[in-house]
Amino acid sequence: MKRGRIACLFLALVLCIGVFPVQVFAAVSGQAVVAYEETQFTSGSFSYDYPYDYDANYNRIVNKKELQVVGYVGSGSKATIPASVAGKPVTSIDYGAFMDDWRLSEIVIPGSVKIIHNRAFFNCTSLTKVTMGNGVSEIGNEVFQGCSKLTEIKIPASVTNLGNNAFAETPWLANQPAGVVYINNIACAYSGTAKGTLTIKTDTKAIAGSAFYGQKQLTSVSIPNSVKKIGESAFLGCSGLTKVTIGTGVSVIEGGAFSECTKLAEIRIPGNVKEIQNGYGSEGAFSECTALKKVTLVNGIEKIANHTFSGCKNLIELSIPGSVKCVGDLGNGNSLKKIVLGNGVAEINRWAFSYYENLSEIVIPTSVQTIGMGAFEATKWLKNQPAGVVYVNKIACASNGTMKGALSLKADTKAISGGAFLDQEQLTSVTFPNSIKEIPELAFAGCSGLTNVTIGKGVVTIGGGAFFDCTKLTEIVIPGNVKRLLPYQVSGAFTRCTALKKVTIEEGVTEIGWKAFFGCTQLKEVVIPSSVTSIDAWAFGYDGGFEPTPFTIKGYRSTAAESYVKWEKETMENSVVKFSALTPKNMTSTKFNRSSSTLGVKETFSLSLIATPTNATYRYNHYFTFSSSDKTVATVNSTGKVTALKAGTAKITATSKIDGKIVATCTVTVKPAPP
Repeated sequence: MKRGRIACLFLALVLCIGVFPVQVFAAVSGQAVVAYEETQFTSGSFSYDYPYDYDANYNRIVNKKELQVVGYVGSGSKATIPASVAGKPVTSIDYGAFMDDWRLSEIVIPGSVKIIHNRAFFNCTSLTKVTMGNGVSEIGNEVFQGCSKLTEIKIPASVTNLGNNAFAETPWLANQPAGVVYINNIACAYSGTAKGTLTIKTDTKAIAGSAFYGQKQLTSVSIPNSVKKIGESAFLGCSGLTKVTIGTGVSVIEGGAFSECTKLAEIRIPGNVKEIQNGYGSEGAFSECTALKKVTLVNGIEKIANHTFSGCKNLIELSIPGSVKCVGDLGNGNSLKKIVLGNGVAEINRWAFSYYENLSEIVIPTSVQTIGMGAFEATKWLKNQPAGVVYVNKIACASNGTMKGALSLKADTKAISGGAFLDQEQLTSVTFPNSIKEIPELAFAGCSGLTNVTIGKGVVTIGGGAFFDCTKLTEIVIPGNVKRLLPYQVSGAFTRCTALKKVTIEEGVTEIGWKAFFGCTQLKEVVIPSSVTSIDAWAFGYDGGFEPTPFTIKGYRSTAAESYVKWEKETMENSVVKFSALTPKNMTSTKFNRSSSTLGVKETFSLSLIATPTNATYRYNHYFTFSSSDKTVATVNSTGKVTALKAGTAKITATSKIDGKIVATCTVTVKPAPP
């Protein structure tokens, strides 16, 4: 059970670490990416803060040009939110801003407010009247749920998006005429008990989340072509539903939309549906549809979320169209016996079909070029493969059975999947063919018998945990073609290789990632080449329990090697890492790879430095500062990339960070843009 083994390997380290290092990056599109700071303030009857969101790296994005309401500090029962404060527009009401406030009976929301976030007025039990100005476009989940006295709501035509249960448990909803309740062509709820066939108006634009939740006497529904989105949990628990027809306008089906429709035996999802999402708690759109036997997914669908068919215990076969580029865990591990991937599918995600214990047949097209870690683990399909390395489209995606001695990978192997040889304890050596570009995360983790590793000339990155716990590996050479040693969760590339005594890092390597050689207790010194631009925390000099061990880093002054030791000394009170300076090879001359260049507006090119001798220590671009004599004509970034902006001439200069001397120039001529 490799998946369980991985969890156990990292649990102790997670408990030790608790947090991961965080970097703060520069501004994005005028919105600052900042660490948390206290910016909340009070004006009049309300508390305010700046609206914020998070980017893909979980950095907090703060918009300081606008304000959001975060609370009510007044004493009156009637309140009007101002359209602006201190010259900044009030554009949103934060999650739970007025939640459980029993004082308010009336609230006026200005048109400057675009979004009312989830639960903003949840359980305001004295609230009787809400007036929204024209401009409000989105009302989030459960915004007015539980407002047990709310009878009057003025909703402007600008509202185009309604969340789940926005008006649940209010007299306003209870007093609506029996049938589908509409707000601005959005089917937001059903008043009373729905029976038989549900008729939805042909001009309906969307079905709000939980709109028909728990309507157990519904038997069929036809979604009109005007509908663009079926909201989260829209038909959840409609246990009598046997027929669903999805219109040609629907592009998104949100999570849980038809979950627990236990009599639904067949569904056709047309190609106009671009995305099937999961919902709160990763609930799949068709999860627990226990009678579902036939699913037709028409070419055109682009994304199918994890767990979409979780708990569909009668679903035996599934075909994924080629328009879906990445396939993940569809969530039906106990019943699926056959999966057919259409030509066009490019990636099978990590753990995609793991523990689909009855899955014996998988049709994989040649278009699949990436297979994630553990994609086929514990499937009948994998168990039925010939013993040894399991290949799919020249990808070494797994190993079947016990492997012993030297691992021989085919010369044309394009890739290795993460964890492919996890815990193959009787492997003793491996040589990577030059065709492989990456040794991925956990590829050889736990290969405790491995004593010899030869990294091929094509490898560019070594993933975190790639050789984690290879406890007999005594020596490793990282060739210069390898640019990056990456972390994975709580492990570096060679974490806990406890017998490792000698590491050779060749010129060309640029990044040594977090905990790269953490816990390598026999490793006492390393030489860091001047090509290295960054060394992350705990890369060297620690045992497996974060106790520092005597360690010497040999490198050059003003390089990442010296910076790492300084960081250690300043950050770690008990650090025992030492720096030993090497004698640099000085440059006798330097020039750019071109002395002049002519570009059109918006064209770019990259400058690199040519040093004599060619093995001079400080020859890399990161030891120079680049500048332009006229930034309105052409700019140059920190890596030497030049961008032409307007007609004219500019001189690009490289200045050494080591001695401050100008070492190279390039004249850039920008041609006028064509009329």
